[in-house]
Amino acid sequence: MSAELPPVVHNPDSAPDRFLAALPAASASKPHIWLLIALWVVLVPVTLIWPHLVPLPIALALGNHTNIVSAVGSSIAAGVSTANHHQVRAHNKAVLSSLDALHAKVDDQNGAD
Repeated sequence: MSAELPPVVHNPDSAPDRFLAALPAASASKPHIWLLIALWVVLVPVTLIWPHLVPLPIALALGNHTNIVSAVGSSIAAGVSTANHHQVRAHNKAVLSSLDALHAKVDDQNGAD
């Protein structure tokens, strides 16, 4: 005997869902990527040029470099994934509409017989 689980209610109009849906597009936006690149330009060279400003300049520079490059890469990947998702959804709509048209033709031909 297994107990029935209640259905999961998903509300796409809730504020948290709208916020989470907007994150990939926001992180893949050009301003966000340029901001990350500017952050890299400021943080990494500054720690190497003026090492007396930070306690462990090489560790900080490499850590910043790693974090920022990772953020840029994930932002670009989010943008590509979002674009692919939109293309697949548009393609699915086109396939479904052509399938509906095909069903209508078949129904018309079967009705004419």
